[in-house]
Amino acid sequence: MQAQLSHFALNGQTLPIEQFDDDLTNGQTSVYEVIKIINSRPVFLSQHMRRLGQSLARAGFDPSWATPVGPTIQQLLGQCPVARHNIRVAVVFKGDAPPRTVVYFIASSYPSAADYRHGVAVATTPAERANPTAKVEQLELRQRTNRMMIERGLFEVLLVNGRGQITEGSRSNLFAVQGGRLITAPDEAVLGGITRNVVLSIAHRSGLPVELRCPHIDELPGMEAMFITGTSPMVLPVRQCGDLQFNAQHPMVANLAQQYAQAEAADIGLA
Repeated sequence: MQAQLSHFALNGQTLPIEQFDDDLTNGQTSVYEVIKIINSRPVFLSQHMRRLGQSLARAGFDPSWATPVGPTIQQLLGQCPVARHNIRVAVVFKGDAPPRTVVYFIASSYPSAADYRHGVAVATTPAERANPTAKVEQLELRQRTNRMMIERGLFEVLLVNGRGQITEGSRSNLFAVQGGRLITAPDEAVLGGITRNVVLSIAHRSGLPVELRCPHIDELPGMEAMFITGTSPMVLPVRQCGDLQFNAQHPMVANLAQQYAQAEAADIGLA
């Protein structure tokens, strides 16, 4: 994944982008986070750093490798102030070499106003993550779903396990709305996305019923609405999954989207 802007950080040291090499982020295992930056402020930084430590531990590594990442991000932002961009943090393990921690800006795309208004198209594919609760790079799965999105004009691809259950998106979490309640996968079945966790907190605070289970693919025709959550999409309604159509303007989804945007602004002091 190519680095952008003028600088990146390697093991806590800020370096000019000319010294970046793709091999820096390649290894047997890469544990990573993607963090949105708004006005040079990382959104939900503490939550991302906590999840990075958890992912390291669940992948069998020392979680303390996450400790210096927060200050490194702030240091890099001092060198490269941005209005809105995503940063990727990768802790890379390769053979007997000491792990490398690489922090760098990546190509960042965000849904359009029309996407939020009308919803986006998604599809499903049979796939399961080897370690769903840890944010570990699975390059083959990412390449396959990326090809599907490009070839079919999709925003996201939903993963269906061997039992016909939809667990999550290739780079997002999934929520469905049915009978006035939210349905989303249980914590042990998916990577607990930061946006997903904030949405669940909002739902509990608002008294919305939440059912923690993976919806079966055969249930999709009975769903009132669906939306995906993630660092870049935030709370993004789905209008279509395959041949099925959904209400992209469902009031419950719109309300959650509004409250999430307020929570994000409050986290970086813009509310």
